[in-house]
Amino acid sequence: MTVKARAKKPTIERPPQLYHGAETCDFTPEWADRAVVTIPPSEEMDDKRDLPWLMQTIEEAAIRHGCRWIIIDPWNEVEFMRGRGQSEAEFLNQAVRDLKRIGRRYRLMIIVVAHPDKDSGKNDDVDNMSLYSIAGGAVWKNKADHGIIVAMEKDSGGN
Repeated sequence: MTVKARAKKPTIERPPQLYHGAETCDFTPEWADRAVVTIPPSEEMDDKRDLPWLMQTIEEAAIRHGCRWIIIDPWNEVEFMRGRGQSEAEFLNQAVRDLKRIGRRYRLMIIVVAHPDKDSGKNDDVDNMSLYSIAGGAVWKNKADHGIIVAMEKDSGGN
């Protein structure tokens, strides 16, 4: 399933409310500090953010921090260490398979933020975009359980 959306530049006038039983909870910085865990790579790991590192980090997030949602943003920051003779599609197939496997093992929702390839990124109309618009798009289209396409609306100046 693919969902398409047009997004305006984000503006929040006041924190949204989350309905939680009979109470409401403000999305405040204090709430975010309690609810969000960011696990960036260390400075020494800057050039070693490959798929094995990512899988180990996801496992750590699930076990140590009790995370249930994992957001990988952006996907293109993961180093692609393809095997000799392995195509991009073969690597992506294996990567998505591994992500799904670890997601099932720890009952996680894994969200991968992947940006369009250069040609598709120039496309102004979200209606003309698809999961095929992402680098390695056939894998994302065929293997993803769900896909969401979000495109920023440009203002009158083209920004």
